[in-house]
Amino acid sequence: MSDKKNVLLITPGFFSEDIHIEASPVVNYFAYEWAKDGHKVVTIHVPTKFPDFLRILARPFIRTLESKLSVTINPDPLRERDYIDNGVYVYRIPMRKLIPHTRFKKKLIKQVADKIVAYCKMKDFTPDVIVSHFVNPSVELIELLKEKYPVPTGVVLHSNGEEFEELYGKNAKYYVDLIDVFGYRCYAIKKAFEDKYGVHRKWFMCFSGIPSNYIEKSIVDKKFDDRYIYVGNFRARKYAETIVDALGMVYNKEDHFSSKFIGAGKGESIIIEKKNAYGFDDNQINVLGTKTRNEVKNEMKNSDVFIMISRDEVFGLVYLEAMAVGCIPVASRGEGFDGIIINGENGFLCAAGDSQELACIIDKIRNLSDEEKMRMKNKAIETAVNMTDSAVARHYLEKIIC
Repeated sequence: MSDKKNVLLITPGFFSEDIHIEASPVVNYFAYEWAKDGHKVVTIHVPTKFPDFLRILARPFIRTLESKLSVTINPDPLRERDYIDNGVYVYRIPMRKLIPHTRFKKKLIKQVADKIVAYCKMKDFTPDVIVSHFVNPSVELIELLKEKYPVPTGVVLHSNGEEFEELYGKNAKYYVDLIDVFGYRCYAIKKAFEDKYGVHRKWFMCFSGIPSNYIEKSIVDKKFDDRYIYVGNFRARKYAETIVDALGMVYNKEDHFSSKFIGAGKGESIIIEKKNAYGFDDNQINVLGTKTRNEVKNEMKNSDVFIMISRDEVFGLVYLEAMAVGCIPVASRGEGFDGIIINGENGFLCAAGDSQELACIIDKIRNLSDEEKMRMKNKAIETAVNMTDSAVARHYLEKIIC
């Protein structure tokens, strides 16, 4: 795609320094790469704004509520904002509602669509393509914006699309057919969506990428030293504590091994309790708290196996980051990285939260020959080489426009 485009991106999730959020900023990365390629990118950030009294009441329980409701709750009020981030024009329009996962009022959708049109006019910006992430409220905004801008539209699904029926009821198929192209964040989402709505006329796999400088050269002499690592939050669906159980089935407290846990959350105390119950010391099980991306990379470089067997994991960019530096990944079967990780080739797959199966996999990895371990590490790197930020961002835009 040689000519430069005006890209209008709509998303309820976009990182900035004044927003509390624990998920990976994948939407930001796509926007930044398009801007680097010379496209003009306008991002309309439409986060949900809950009433002030609910936000204040929820403040002491934010982590618990986020885990239970699968929502992001900002402790401070979000305000409308217009700024530039890494060459991307960003216009934040908080959208108020009372109950999570419900439809926004049509009057508010119309007001926001009008604001988007006015903003584009102010920026002398006419979109060549409209792309969006998540269904709500992006799909209804696209419905109105298509009247003004008859251009290709795409929606990237981060779940299996059940929101269409939950939000729109008998009109679900109308909104599905309204979209020109669907992007799927993993194969499991694609299958679930197609089982319900059939194969869409145009679709693509919308995987995340990593910086090209993140990828290590082929590993030929890195000694395997029983070093494990987990990176992520400690919410219940992540099952971080089951890694301790699995290690407890494989190793004794006198054995040489190390396992690092990077992240934060309510489950940290459970990890520490289990560590103490098995009699492991801080060299064997170490909770490091949160780290910067570069710090995480360095910790991964000094590890052999990355483990995260979480449930409801849409993509999990952290797997790719681990593979890029030569970690053997262990991911959940049937979740977001199944299909990218080929069991026994460039990593292993395990049932989500199954400590016994994980223990068997850890034991299997330990007993591989040095040649087999190095082959698998290099296969992991080969997978990451084809999934850099720039490569996946170009593929994404091409699939929407072509």
